[in-house]
Amino acid sequence: MKLIKTALIISSLIFIFILFNLLFADFITHKFINNLDLSINSFTPKIENNFLTVFSEIIAFIFDTITLIIISMIVSIYLWFNNNKKESLFFIVTMLLTSGFIFVIKNLVQRVRPINSIIPETSFAFPSGHVTTAVVFFGLFTYLILIKNKSKSIKSLILSSSMFMIVLISFTRLYLNAHWLTDILGGIAFGSFILASFIIIYENLSKQPGTVN
Repeated sequence: MKLIKTALIISSLIFIFILFNLLFADFITHKFINNLDLSINSFTPKIENNFLTVFSEIIAFIFDTITLIIISMIVSIYLWFNNNKKESLFFIVTMLLTSGFIFVIKNLVQRVRPINSIIPETSFAFPSGHVTTAVVFFGLFTYLILIKNKSKSIKSLILSSSMFMIVLISFTRLYLNAHWLTDILGGIAFGSFILASFIIIYENLSKQPGTVN
């Protein structure tokens, strides 16, 4: 629980810092953030090739927010019919609320995407929906396995696999120039904030008598 609370605090600070700069253009750090975003954006075309492009487009489709919501529903149904009703509700409610939070923040900030994006995108840029939902999805998946499984090898495998997938999705979003670097960092921070918050809420509710089994 202490580790989760620490993650909550750190992710909150990072997200608030980036959000403040995007909304209010703080004169001290805004230029640094802009330069960092532009540097990464100008670098990715240098490594562009057909394989990476096709691969990144496939990842973009599979881990789109809507696709992950559908997968989450399937996971939740599986959990429900395997006598894990609390976990089922926890999983799907968290994912649905995450998609709603992303929509609100995107429309609050209204950040324009890079003009050199390889794929067409119609929504606003900040935070990255793919990255935010990936952090929450794989975070929930990992958390539920960690509390149910005692095998250290399985725990290590699931944790490392989840982290790898988040890094991979983040990379492909940058490679496709669908996002600025700070969109990705904001997505990781925002996703971590949501994940940590809902885990804390879930654990506190689980201690209450009369909860769904």
